[in-house]
Amino acid sequence: MPTLMARLKTYLIVNAVSSAVLGLSFTLFSSGVQSFLGFKHPLVLPILGAILLILSVLTFTATLLKKHNKTLVNTISAFGLIWVMVSAQIVFLGAFNLSLIAYICISIIAVWIGFLSYRQYYFNKKIGITR
Repeated sequence: MPTLMARLKTYLIVNAVSSAVLGLSFTLFSSGVQSFLGFKHPLVLPILGAILLILSVLTFTATLLKKHNKTLVNTISAFGLIWVMVSAQIVFLGAFNLSLIAYICISIIAVWIGFLSYRQYYFNKKIGITR
C-alpha cells in the first residue's frame, strides 16, 4: 500500500498536469476555445491560462521538495477551493452571458479541481497527524 506522502504526491502531480494542460489550451488555443465556449472576452482565457501554468509549476515544485511543506500544499489546496467558489458563482449567477456548454465545462472543471484539492488537503492533514 502506498504511503500517505506517495498518495499526496500522486494527487499533486495529477493537479499539476491538469493545470498545465488547461493552461496551455487556454493560452495557445484561446481563440478556438473561446469560439467553442461562446466566450467573447479575448484576454480572459490567456490570462487564466498563464495563472494555471504558474499554479502548475508551483504544484509540481511541491512534489519535488525533499522535505514536506504542509503550508505550500495547503496554499495549493486553497487556490483550488477559490477556483471552485468563483466557478460556482459564475455558473449559478449566469455571469458573462456564456453558452450552456461553457457553463457545463466550468462545472466539470470545478468538480475536478474540488476533488483534487480535497484529496490534497486530506492527505496533507493526515501526514501532519502521523508525525
